[in-house]
Amino acid sequence: MTRSTSRWFSGFLLALVGTLLLGVLLRWVLTGLNLPFGLQFKNLKHAHSHLGYFGVLFPVVWLAWRQRGTFQLSTGMLSIYAAGVVLSTVGFVRAGYAIDSIIGSTLVCGVWLMSAWKQRKELWQSMSWVSSAPLGILLASCMIPPIAVFTRKDPTFALQLVQTFLSLLIFLVALPAVLSRLKVVAPWTLYWLTCGICGALFLGVVPHPILGLGLVGMASWVFWGMFQNEEVPLDQQTLWLTWAVGVAALGLELLPNVHVVAIAGIHLTLLGPFLAGFAFSLATTTKIPAWLRWSYIVTLLVMVTAIGIQHYLPYHEWTYVSASSGSLLGVWILGAILWFQKNSGLLADQQNKESLDFS
Repeated sequence: MTRSTSRWFSGFLLALVGTLLLGVLLRWVLTGLNLPFGLQFKNLKHAHSHLGYFGVLFPVVWLAWRQRGTFQLSTGMLSIYAAGVVLSTVGFVRAGYAIDSIIGSTLVCGVWLMSAWKQRKELWQSMSWVSSAPLGILLASCMIPPIAVFTRKDPTFALQLVQTFLSLLIFLVALPAVLSRLKVVAPWTLYWLTCGICGALFLGVVPHPILGLGLVGMASWVFWGMFQNEEVPLDQQTLWLTWAVGVAALGLELLPNVHVVAIAGIHLTLLGPFLAGFAFSLATTTKIPAWLRWSYIVTLLVMVTAIGIQHYLPYHEWTYVSASSGSLLGVWILGAILWFQKNSGLLADQQNKESLDFS
């Protein structure tokens, strides 16, 4: 592992641990736990979501781009980005949307736009999983000013803007980056952009049934692609197919587009096909034990079901299940990543030894 990759991995792990710990804490607060030191639930929720997107989502996306050989950020830009992540996280924990969190988020957004500019040539490819990312980052960034304006004036509309913002990043940037690592046939750029934008609007500011077909379009392509590709392991197929069924159900309004269902969907997407799918794809099935992969998947499904079902059964015991599942979830995902890290190092040592033996 190179020095720069080692630093990237260390920073990624710190952000991942911080995001998971904040998530577990929030789950326990919902069960009745009192927060110490005058901390506010709303501020911790902002810190949790922003740290997840800033410190986990984009580093994974950038690594996937880098491994394609089409992307590189300078050490200086990464240092600016790291400073923005730390400043925004501390600011959100301290006081929510305050001067330090706003400055940190501005630095982060600036590096996002720089990465989009560096990837601009990908936008013109007719069939590439990452071709939607530059425009996706730009459109999502355009949502930030109105979110800041309407957060105080109209919180309900601001929440809809946030849902569109998050959906644009998930549909057009995050998921395509991981899918680019799999041998799944890429869609036409215009097709995926149209479906992703329509789906993001449907889940946020324009919940019109026609726009919901965008979710169906994305889910159908992923569903078909997973069945067509026999090289994708069964655990990854399970994650992607579960995601596709859930997204299609939302688009067809078989599932309600309400807050708890949205929270469940975001956690399923980012902790399932995106993060776990990426971690699993880094290694062969011999490196991460099957029991660890499937235990993680089962834990994830229990957690998101416990969150989403609160819309139908708003009982406290479901919150307890969700909280305990979230705690286990952190253990499984950290275990999977650390297991990969250990085994990849051992594999590299073995390969180096074999090359020396032949020389």
